[in-house]
Amino acid sequence: MQTLWQDLRYGARMLLKNPGFTLIAVLTLALGIGANTAIFSVVNAALLRPLPYDRAEQLVAVFVRTSSDPRAYVSWPDLLDWRAQNQSFAQLAAFVPQSVNLTGRTGSQIEPGRVIGGFVSADFFPLLGVTAAQGRAFLPGEDAQGAQPVAVVSHEIWRDRFGAEAQLLGQTLTLNNQLFTVVGVMPAGFRAPYSEVEVWLPIQHYPNFSLDRKTTSAGVFGRLKSGVTMRQAQTEMDTIAARLAQQYPATNKDHGITLVGLQSLLVEQLKPALLVLFGAVGFVLLIACANVANLLLCRAVGRARELALRAALGASRTRLLRQLLTESLLLALIGGALGLLIGVWGMEALAANSAVNLPTLFEVKLDRAVFGFTLGAALLTGVIFGLVPALRFSRPDLNDALKEGGRTVGASPARNRLRGLFVVVQVALSLVLLVGAGLMVRSFVNLLGVAPGFDAHNVLTLEYRVPRNKYPDPQQQWRFHEQVVARVQELPGVEAAAVVLALPHGGNAGASDFTLPERAAPPAGQEPRAQTNRADPHYFRTMKIPVLQGRVFTAQDQPQTPPVVVINQTMARQYWPSSDAVGRPVHLLTPDVTATIIGVVGDVRHLSLDEPAQPQIYLAYAQQPHIFASLAVRTRTDANGFANAVRAAIWSVDSEQPVWKVRTLEWLLQRSLGGQRFLLQLIGALAALALVLAAVGIYGVIAYAVSQQTHEIGIRLALGAQAGDILRLVVGQGAGLTLAGVALGLMAAIGLTRWLKGMVFGVSVMDPLTFAGVALLLTMVALLACWLPARRATKVDPLIALRYE
Repeated sequence: MQTLWQDLRYGARMLLKNPGFTLIAVLTLALGIGANTAIFSVVNAALLRPLPYDRAEQLVAVFVRTSSDPRAYVSWPDLLDWRAQNQSFAQLAAFVPQSVNLTGRTGSQIEPGRVIGGFVSADFFPLLGVTAAQGRAFLPGEDAQGAQPVAVVSHEIWRDRFGAEAQLLGQTLTLNNQLFTVVGVMPAGFRAPYSEVEVWLPIQHYPNFSLDRKTTSAGVFGRLKSGVTMRQAQTEMDTIAARLAQQYPATNKDHGITLVGLQSLLVEQLKPALLVLFGAVGFVLLIACANVANLLLCRAVGRARELALRAALGASRTRLLRQLLTESLLLALIGGALGLLIGVWGMEALAANSAVNLPTLFEVKLDRAVFGFTLGAALLTGVIFGLVPALRFSRPDLNDALKEGGRTVGASPARNRLRGLFVVVQVALSLVLLVGAGLMVRSFVNLLGVAPGFDAHNVLTLEYRVPRNKYPDPQQQWRFHEQVVARVQELPGVEAAAVVLALPHGGNAGASDFTLPERAAPPAGQEPRAQTNRADPHYFRTMKIPVLQGRVFTAQDQPQTPPVVVINQTMARQYWPSSDAVGRPVHLLTPDVTATIIGVVGDVRHLSLDEPAQPQIYLAYAQQPHIFASLAVRTRTDANGFANAVRAAIWSVDSEQPVWKVRTLEWLLQRSLGGQRFLLQLIGALAALALVLAAVGIYGVIAYAVSQQTHEIGIRLALGAQAGDILRLVVGQGAGLTLAGVALGLMAAIGLTRWLKGMVFGVSVMDPLTFAGVALLLTMVALLACWLPARRATKVDPLIALRYE
C-alpha cells in the first residue's frame, strides 16, 4: 500500500509538472467519457433498468393479430373469453388512455380543463403490483356496467390541481359530464406504461366501450404466472384464438394473438437510435484514447533518460510498468471525474429534449449503474491508452538512453510506427462517424424537400371532445361542431376554419379495410386498407389541399342524403389508373358504410414526411359525426395570437367545453421532424468532435516527427533541398497515414452503416456521394493538420539544425 501511495504521489507530481499536457489529456478524456455517460444514462433507463413494477419481467402486452394489423386492440368480449380459458396468466387487464373533460367538483366550479384519463379494468392495479397511497384502488365489480362511478387520481394532480387536500377522498368530480366519487390517490411517481395518467376511471365509462365483439378498443396487459415462459403462453393463446375463430367466425376468423414483453414494446422504436448513438460515442472514446496514448508516447520519449536511470539503479520492469500505469490511471480518473460532470449535464439535456421521446416511465438519472459505468469507463480507458506506452518504455535500452546525446532514444522506427497506427485508427473511426452524419444530413435535407400536401403557415389547431352523455345524439354532436366553426369564422383576422377528426401530424389517425362493390370481393381478412378521416366542407380550403377532380363536401351532404367520400390521388391512381374514380362506390368496413366517391384531392403526408403516400378516404363529418374533433383555423397574421379568441368562441357555444393541445400547424410539422433533427445533431456533434480529435492526433504525430527529424531536415536544406521538397516530405508522411486510415474507415463504414437502415430517408446507406464527400473532407482536414508542422519544418535554420545534437 505504501508503494502504491508513493506511485500516486509521484504520478501526481509528474502531471503537475506538465500542466499543458495534463490539461489537454484530461479534457480529451472528459469529453469522451462525458458523452458516453450521457448516452449510457438513457440506454440504462430504457434498455437495462427494469420497469418500476413488481416482477416487471412477467408483464406482457397482448394484441389481436389480423392480416392488416399485427397489433390490434382487443374487444371486451374477447378479453373476457381469454380470462376464462387461459392457464398462463395470473391477470389480464384492460387499459385505454384518453383525454377526459374536467368541468367541476363538489362545492365549487372550476374552469373547464382537460386531464389525461386512463380507463382500466378493476384488476389493472393488482396486475402492476401497486396499491393506493390514500384510500383504495378499484374493487372487483366496479368495472361492470351499472356500478357506482368511482375515480382514482394520481398523486401529481392531487398535489398540483387540488392543493394536496386531505378531504378530496369522498368528494365528486365532474368528468365527461358525469359525477365520479374519488376513492383513492396513487403513490407519488407512479406511471402508467404508455402515458402519464392523471385520473383513472373504470373501463365501462370509456366513451367507445362496447359489448359488441366487433368493437376493438382496449389495450390489454397480462402478468404471466410464475414459471410460465412467453413461448408457453403464446402456444396456449394461439389455441384460444383458433377456438374463438371457430366459435365466432363473423368477427374472429383469421385472428391470432400476439404477445410482446412490455419493456420491449415500450422501447422498440427508440432502441435502434439509442444503440447507434451508443456505438458512436464509443468510437469517440476510442479516438480520445488513441489521442492520449500518442501524447503519452511522445511524453515518454522525453522521460527515456529518467526511466533508464531508474532501471540502472535497480528498478525492475514491473516497477516501472506499475509507475507508468499508475500515472495513466490517475490521468483517466481525473478525466472521468470531469467527464461525470459533463455527463450529468448531458443526461439532463437529453431527458429534457422532447425529441428523445422517452416514455415518462423511464427516468433518466445518475444511479449506481451510471456511476459504475463512468468509473469503469475511466479505469478501462486508463488501461487502454496507458498500457502500450508503458510496455514500450518500461524496458529502456540503457546504452542508448544514458550515453551523451541520447535525447533521440524514443525515435525508433517501431515507436514511430506505433504512433502512426494510432493515427490510422483515429482517422478510420472518424470517417465512420462522419459517414453516418453525412447520411443523416442527406436524409434530413430530403425530408425538408418533401411536400406535406397542405399549407402549414398561419394555421392554429386545437382539439376537444364533447361529452357523449351531454350530446348523446350524433346530430347534436355535429351541430356543436358546426356552431364552433361558425363562431370562429366570425372572428376578425380569421380567413377560414374547419373541423376534422385527425389533423396531419397530430395523432388520432384512423384506418379501415374496404372493398370495391364493382369488383370481386377479396377473401375475408384480405381486404385492402386505407387511412380514414372525417372532414367538414371547409377543411380542404382551410388546409389548402388541392382538389384535383370532382368536388369536396358541401352543406348539402347531410345524414339523410346518400353517403359520399373524397379520396386522395394515390388511391385514385392505384385503383382507377385509366378511368375516372369520381362516381365509383366504395364500401368501408369501419364504419360499415357504402359511399360514392365525389372527388379526388392531393396526397397528404398524414403521419410523417417519410411515409410513402397511402390510399386515404375522407368521410363527410355531417354523415359520420363523432364526439372528438380537431379544429384548424387559418389566420391572416401570426396564428399564435388567436388562441384566446378561439377559446372564447368555443366557450360561447358551451362554457363547460374544455379545449387542449392549442398549437400551430407549423409546430406540429416541425415536431414530426424532431427525432431526425435530434439524431442528426447528436451524431453530427460526435462526428465533429471525432474530426477535431483526429486532426489534433495527426498534427501531434507529424509535429513530433518534425522535431525528431530536425537534424535530418537541416542536412537536407544545407545540401540544397528547397522548401517545397521539405514540405512534400513531411506532408507525404501524414498523407500516407491519412490514406491508410481513410481506406480502413471506408471498409468499416460499409459494414457498420447498415445499422442506419430505416433511419434515413431518400438515400441509400451505401450512398457513394456521401462516402466520397466524407473521405475528401477528412483527407483535406488531415492534410491541413500535416501542413502546419510541415510549414514550420521549412523554416528550420540549417546551421542550428546541424548543431542540434
